[in-house]
Amino acid sequence: MQISHNSFTLLAGAAASALILSACGGGSSSTPTPTAQAALTVTAASTTLDPSATTLLSVSGGSGTGATTYNATGACTVSGTTVTAASTGGACSVTATKAADSTYSAITSSALTVTVRAPQAALTVAAASTSLSAGGTTNLSTTGGSGAGAVTYQVTAGGCTVSAAVLTAPASVATCSVTATKAADGSSFAQATSSNTLTVTVTVPTTAFLTFDETTAPTLTAFSSAGTMAATIETDPAVSTNKVAKLVKSAGSDTWAGATISKCAYPTFSLPVIPLSAGKMTMSMKVYSTLANKVVRLKLEDASNNAITVETDATVTAANTWQTLTFNFASPATNGGNPTRSWTATDTLNKASVFPDYGNTAASTMYVDDLTFIGTSGVSQTCMTAPAAPTAAANVPTVAALKVIAVFSDTYTPVATGPFPTSWSNPSSGDNLAFSGNTARKLGSLVFAGLEPSATINASTYTKFNISVWASTGTSFKVKLVDFGANGTYQGGDDVEHELTFTAPTQNAWTYYSINLSDFTGLTTKANIAQIIMVGSGGDYYIDDIFFSKP
Repeated sequence: MQISHNSFTLLAGAAASALILSACGGGSSSTPTPTAQAALTVTAASTTLDPSATTLLSVSGGSGTGATTYNATGACTVSGTTVTAASTGGACSVTATKAADSTYSAITSSALTVTVRAPQAALTVAAASTSLSAGGTTNLSTTGGSGAGAVTYQVTAGGCTVSAAVLTAPASVATCSVTATKAADGSSFAQATSSNTLTVTVTVPTTAFLTFDETTAPTLTAFSSAGTMAATIETDPAVSTNKVAKLVKSAGSDTWAGATISKCAYPTFSLPVIPLSAGKMTMSMKVYSTLANKVVRLKLEDASNNAITVETDATVTAANTWQTLTFNFASPATNGGNPTRSWTATDTLNKASVFPDYGNTAASTMYVDDLTFIGTSGVSQTCMTAPAAPTAAANVPTVAALKVIAVFSDTYTPVATGPFPTSWSNPSSGDNLAFSGNTARKLGSLVFAGLEPSATINASTYTKFNISVWASTGTSFKVKLVDFGANGTYQGGDDVEHELTFTAPTQNAWTYYSINLSDFTGLTTKANIAQIIMVGSGGDYYIDDIFFSKP
């Protein structure tokens, strides 16, 4: 049999090619089936959004290395992993897709619903009053808004405070800014802030005590024991139509040189009562100084009792311009490093003195204006009324002169005495009130007053101490007798004394006291009586006919 050489060659080649393809895994037309990914879940940091708010998306599950993308429909948009809510309310549907890779097929999550709250209607904040006095309160309210979210209020400036819906003003002048917020209502309405900012003005009520433009000009009384202190009412150096007080202190004047400013006749050197009280302890005064950085002291007193004082300092920081200084009497000034007297609730303060450039002896010129009480408006500017005074003399004593040692009297010849009252008394001076040859001694606003004979009195053989007293408003009267003992020296070791109290003296009438010396039980010796001390309890007292007597 004859075989063709060419045919054998072709068959052998085909077989070889088939063997090679089989060895390389080829030769078949089928491809592998991709594997399904694990379930894919999309989540959001928040599924309830306010209009235009954003939230971040993330996924869990899925398989492989395919990239994750997000898609949104409805009331939001998506960029990367960030969902942005629309400016109006509604629902938003978000899905995530994880792409296929060489092993896994693509997968898309179930849709996630994100709720977009609707914006509230415009919210407006208001107050029952937008003008408050310091420390005052007002009720806040809102109109507009939507839903049932709670309303809160915020103070953004000015120092006011808010509790619930009540706004409280600070203790000083201020301008307060207030906004309101209405909370979100579940998933229905977004939180809302008021479209307006409420302005509340806080003022401090004041009362002017001195302006120097009064129809009847105030009285200026300058004081200094050295140099020259001058106080006059002049034209304002800056405003020609205004009147002010000019205080000129010459070089070498006392550190405490100054001037008392008054406008009331009674008591002398007084003003209407300045009503300091807890929480209302400040006054203001305008000051124009030719020199900067100078201390001004303001001192208030009881014009009838110079032991009742309060004083404090303020500083002028600029020269040749008006500044309003605030004087806080809750912070007393110091003298020599020691604080001056503090205010008490029983003080009556109706006298004011100004000390320019306090603490220095150099020459200075200051102008002052508008002394004002801060804290209350409409403080009475009525001056105190002088208490009633006797219209007739006390009854003339009838004890025979030979049985009397008189200390103060027109009926009897008195022994020599020092000033009545003594310099250590309060008040430290008195006035005479004359009635047809009979003179009584006025002790204005008596606290205590002493009378000292020039030589001690021997009352050993006398049995009565006599005195006539007229009280305007006082509710008690005390008298003390002091014996200096055999050595006749104050606090010489053998002093004795005794004080008696008489309650409810007849007011606005003379009362004659004839007191048994034996009632002064502590006065164990009476041979060197050196002091007679009278004590009042408010108001004016008039004294006449002070004498010792015997049967």
